[in-house]
Amino acid sequence: MNIYRQHSFTLIELVIAVSIAIIAVGFALANYKRGLRRAHEKIAAQQLVVIREAMRLYRAHEGIYPNAATIDLSTTDKINDFFNISLIEDGASFSCVATATPDSFKCNASPTNSESWSLTAESSSLNGMPYCSAVVESDCTFCKSLANGGCPL
Repeated sequence: MNIYRQHSFTLIELVIAVSIAIIAVGFALANYKRGLRRAHEKIAAQQLVVIREAMRLYRAHEGIYPNAATIDLSTTDKINDFFNISLIEDGASFSCVATATPDSFKCNASPTNSESWSLTAESSSLNGMPYCSAVVESDCTFCKSLANGGCPL
């Protein structure tokens, strides 16, 4: 009779334990990516609200929105410099243009990585809130379409 009986795991038990761990990590990674994407969209939507308000203040002071022919607002850095604001490119880049009529504007936020969403803020958008302008609405996980009232900030 062996007094020093050794306790160990069988190969099947180890395979099952490792499989469960891999599945748990897979779910955690998917949730992390979804949360990161929602955070990027929310930050971009909030910063579009800042840009929209800067455009409105410019219009209140100058009488018109910035003219795309004379003022280049095609990058985040140029928007920051012109309006003296501090947009952070945390997952999104920004651009603005005056539209065909001098009394309107359109600003966009697009992801800087492989995500496929895009947000838009316009002088005429519903409730003045940024809205999702993705080709497929399901690409926008946080913001809703213009018909649904824009982003819930």
